[in-house]
Amino acid sequence: MVDQHSIKILVVDDNKDNSSRLISSLDSSDYVCFAADNADSAIDVLENEPIKLIFFVINDQEKEGITLLEEIKKKKPDVGVIIITDGDGEQDLVDKKKSLPDNILFKPVDLKKLPHVIAYTIEKHKNNLQNRELVIDLERKLENSLKELDQSNEIRDQNFIDTIKIFVGLLETRDQHLGSHCKRVATFSRALCDHYDLKERVKSDIEVGALLHDIGKMGLSDQILMKTQGFFSKTQR
Repeated sequence: MVDQHSIKILVVDDNKDNSSRLISSLDSSDYVCFAADNADSAIDVLENEPIKLIFFVINDQEKEGITLLEEIKKKKPDVGVIIITDGDGEQDLVDKKKSLPDNILFKPVDLKKLPHVIAYTIEKHKNNLQNRELVIDLERKLENSLKELDQSNEIRDQNFIDTIKIFVGLLETRDQHLGSHCKRVATFSRALCDHYDLKERVKSDIEVGALLHDIGKMGLSDQILMKTQGFFSKTQR
């Protein structure tokens, strides 16, 4: 159960008579109340008092009121908000600004029900904050997981390239000219890929193919690999 004595409420209403009646009702229920009739005074109260809940009364200047409410929510996201409106354009308010208030009351407000409305709104706002923090935490974990996956893929790709280079090194042990030839073909292939601005994955595949294009010669005997012109007879050719 919410301890009413610990709850500080700000009533934002440019109609001082209306705000006085609302504050009087809240005071009788032992809430600590503050009043503001414009944006500057509302921000000043919020900066100097640990406000738990705002009653935001929207009268004729709805657009100005919504602008102020957006500013308040940006500066004080931990403060719950109840909007009180006369009902005109309420669907537009709900549709376009549904993320701003935690609750909406329509005039005339039943003052006897305010303690229940306040308790419900504060609890709802607390749950909303917890859910928001949970979503932020999940998004952070997802981002970290994706980074780890990217790093893992980079390590895997690098290990693959290193393995390819080992094969090319084996070619060089068979024939230094052959190994150097594969490296040159890979270098030229990469340069052509850069010139035509191919995707990085395509560049990598072509470079690997160039490095390995003579890999089949690993299985050939030195006698065949080191052949000279006229090595094969006419029948063998």
